[in-house]
Amino acid sequence: MIFQACVDQRFDNPGEGVSVSKNSAFAEEFAHNIRTIFANVESKLGEPSEIDQRDKYAGVCGLFVLHFHIFRTVDKKLYKSLLDVCKKVPAVTLTANIIWFPDTFLINKVPAAAKLMDKKSLQAIRSSRDAFLQQKAQTLTKDVQSYYVFVTSWMMKMEAILSKEQRPDKLAEDLSNRCNVFVQGILYAYSISTIIKTTMNLYMSMQKPMTKTSVKALCRLVELLKVKFVILQFSGSGLERLIIQVLLRFLFNLTVIYSYINPFSASPPWLKGSCSVCVRLVCASELFARGRGCAHAHLLDKLCKEIEKDLRLSVHTHLKLDDRNPFKVGMKDLAHLFSLKPIRFFNRFIDIKAYVTHYLDKTFYNLTTVALHDWATYSEMRNLATQRYGLVMTEAHLPSQTLEQGLDVLEIMRNIHVFVSRYLYNLNNQVNFTYQFLQKKFYIFSQFMYDEHIKSRLIKDIRFFRETKDQSDQKYPFERAEKFNRGIRKLGITPDGQSYLDQFRQLISQIGNAMGYVRMIRSGGLHCCSSAIRFVPDLEDIVNFEELVKEESLSDETQKAASVLDSVLSDLTTNSAEGTEYFKMLVGVFAPEFRSLKNMHLRNFYMIVPPLTVNFVEHSIGCKEKLNKKNKNGAAFTDDGFAMGVAYILKLLDQYQEFDSLHWFQAVREKYMKEMSAVVKEQNVQATSQDEKLMQTMNLTQKRLDVYLQEFELLYFSLSSARIFFRADKTAAEETQEKKDRGG
Repeated sequence: MIFQACVDQRFDNPGEGVSVSKNSAFAEEFAHNIRTIFANVESKLGEPSEIDQRDKYAGVCGLFVLHFHIFRTVDKKLYKSLLDVCKKVPAVTLTANIIWFPDTFLINKVPAAAKLMDKKSLQAIRSSRDAFLQQKAQTLTKDVQSYYVFVTSWMMKMEAILSKEQRPDKLAEDLSNRCNVFVQGILYAYSISTIIKTTMNLYMSMQKPMTKTSVKALCRLVELLKVKFVILQFSGSGLERLIIQVLLRFLFNLTVIYSYINPFSASPPWLKGSCSVCVRLVCASELFARGRGCAHAHLLDKLCKEIEKDLRLSVHTHLKLDDRNPFKVGMKDLAHLFSLKPIRFFNRFIDIKAYVTHYLDKTFYNLTTVALHDWATYSEMRNLATQRYGLVMTEAHLPSQTLEQGLDVLEIMRNIHVFVSRYLYNLNNQVNFTYQFLQKKFYIFSQFMYDEHIKSRLIKDIRFFRETKDQSDQKYPFERAEKFNRGIRKLGITPDGQSYLDQFRQLISQIGNAMGYVRMIRSGGLHCCSSAIRFVPDLEDIVNFEELVKEESLSDETQKAASVLDSVLSDLTTNSAEGTEYFKMLVGVFAPEFRSLKNMHLRNFYMIVPPLTVNFVEHSIGCKEKLNKKNKNGAAFTDDGFAMGVAYILKLLDQYQEFDSLHWFQAVREKYMKEMSAVVKEQNVQATSQDEKLMQTMNLTQKRLDVYLQEFELLYFSLSSARIFFRADKTAAEETQEKKDRGG
């Protein structure tokens, strides 16, 4: 699945001007490299010098499939060559008992190429697996005998060269002989291991019974592999020491000699291969594992605990948990350890700085997930780790709150002084993302209002109200808004049952929620600013500390500190004095465009507010009813974003007076009061009757009317409150005149 997801991903990105699939030069270079790699691999498959060619063969097949998925072209000759390898390598053991069949892989992943092959060839390749297993079962006993002779001979050579005294005058020749024998042993071991794994995994995957002779032969091969490098049957601990001594001595001699002759990159191939083999053997030994374990247990892990303890105690000094007076308890300077470069331990590196950083990142992240309200503590510990030890820590990117009701933005800002002194310094930075968001939403808003069905209906409603307002006591009829809400469903609904007006209501709620978020962030910033500035006696008269320090001719460090203090006080004073003018910015930036002649269709907005409120109330009641149901998907008890969005858009269009002229909420109140009064009268008339069902129906009707009236009242209060933020008491003309008067 991982491989399939890799090759199926999109490699072209027209938006960025990236077209991989049509890059013929890259396609040809890609194919050329596949052919070159395959030629090198195929020549050594099944040969005595084979080491990792089977793994590389699997890689070449994967590259071939990737090339096909990107460029959709097939090199039939190469495809056939890849399949022909299956005759001598029918399966590849990837790891443990995970076996990979190249023919199945290539046929399934490149079906277009498989169709170009004749059926007989494909059938021959499939049957080669059975033929290989049959042949291997017949030759297994002979293979054991051959390898028994090879391994015995190799062991004798190895014992001879290890017991032989080194000749100082022929040191290079002796080392060359040792390396040749050693590498030959590795090749024998690989061949034996391949026979064992391939044969056993084929029997298991094909679910074929194994003969007693084959089992015995495989056991003999396992035994040969086990004693391959033992040379003589020593005990475990003695053997480990012997191997380590030989290999370390061997590597030391190589290093000393060739450090004087030439750089390692220019050394002969047998030297590179031998060193690599020696290192792998040492790393595979239990002694190597013990060495690494000791380094972790006695150095790295203890260092991690010490650093964590130091950071934790430093952050919690106010709790007085321990005596941290360096003159009494001493002082450990651990910072110098992080200036060390990574230490090489055979073929691995021990990076102390990276190890400790990873430990702290992991620990702080895990502990923050358990207790989100401690986010500030671990954030401070991260900052301290950077300042004190130079560790580059990773942000946790977890939600920061106190797990109490609501989004605790005030708590987030309470101690983030950098945020207060820098981020809030320029309000444009704060509302920039909101502006970009609103710009996209208003484009959709304009499209909806420009729709012919919507525009024509609103124009009819405006004309109707102007002609009948004297007869309706200047109130927009509730029935008209309700008819609009229901009639718009005829234009079509989404798969989840939403009308266009439902989606328009959601759009306005999203706009209002964006405004609410800006207000929430800004309020939190002001709260934090006021808390930080409360120690300043007089905001109107703040002395300049840098000038006072210079007058006293104090040190440069003191002057720098005084300058920083002046800067902080200046920022805090500026932020505290900014007031609540942030909504003005978001009104001022969009209002001219909304009120321009080219957007005349937006001036009908005030007339769609009544049906929008009807739609909103129905939606709100439905969300609240879901709170009592088992399936609470979509349940909610409040949504003030809608009221905020309506108030904001009415302000942008300067239509508060137009909307107020509808006396909409008065019409709603009269409508429901009238219906409730009628129900009460009917209940009084039917009180003498014994019709319980009729009485229950009337009670339910009265309850429903109460709920609807209450929702409309709540919406009215929310809208009235939201209008205060945008100074609904003044029209655009009055605000302009006020600015002129203020300027004069």
